[in-house]
Amino acid sequence: MKTKYLGLSIVIIVLLVLLSFFVLADSVDVLASHSYYLDLQTNFGSLNWAGLRVVNSGGSLSESTNPFVSIPITSPVISLVNFPGENLKDGEHYYAAMLRDTFDLDNVHNVSASDLEENQLFNSVEFPQFYEGSYYSYSDNPQTTFCCDTATISLAGKNFTAFAVNLTQNIPFYVLKYTDSDGPTPLFLVPFQNALCYNNTACVSEFMLPLSPTDYQFYAFPQYQAYEYEVYIDGLLSTTFPQTALPYNLTVIVKDI
Repeated sequence: MKTKYLGLSIVIIVLLVLLSFFVLADSVDVLASHSYYLDLQTNFGSLNWAGLRVVNSGGSLSESTNPFVSIPITSPVISLVNFPGENLKDGEHYYAAMLRDTFDLDNVHNVSASDLEENQLFNSVEFPQFYEGSYYSYSDNPQTTFCCDTATISLAGKNFTAFAVNLTQNIPFYVLKYTDSDGPTPLFLVPFQNALCYNNTACVSEFMLPLSPTDYQFYAFPQYQAYEYEVYIDGLLSTTFPQTALPYNLTVIVKDI
């Protein structure tokens, strides 16, 4: 497995060099049914990538095919993000990030070296910064960054071949291919559990993401098979009976994540 460091000592041919210049910034609320914060901590030593150091807010989080938060990643900085998910910090779950706001496991595919070629998985619409010149001329383009170490990982009980690199403190970072009607896009996955991240600071996860004009959607996924339940009472999505001692039409739909 190739090692790439999200820290001050990154070798630029492997990926990036972080600057030792720190930027203080106010927290930014990011809303998606809950309030999260983004705290800009340091510049990233590249104009094309950003880093996230993830800590838990203490709130709970459900496995879901819907994102729990949307975050714009448009500046090359390392940010502290406060996510819920304390209840899923068991070594059997991922935080995931991608540019789609819906998820279907059937759209997830293995990766291969050809996915890192020009205008394949990292296309010019979603990642235009790599196409302002020649894609292959960028020392930190996705091909240079991820090619071509792979690992077999389990996502919701299915095995996939993913690009695999190690971030700071050997935190594993995976990339799969997600293909829908809009074409292929990368799906980034990081296990979450207590760890040390960038600059030896406590975290539960960290991301290294290419900048994009499209907001990133963040999910919580299980490594093993899981189910999502929808309960309908008299045709309405609900888990509460309006009154007792009355007959109701109860429908429970069980879905794979």
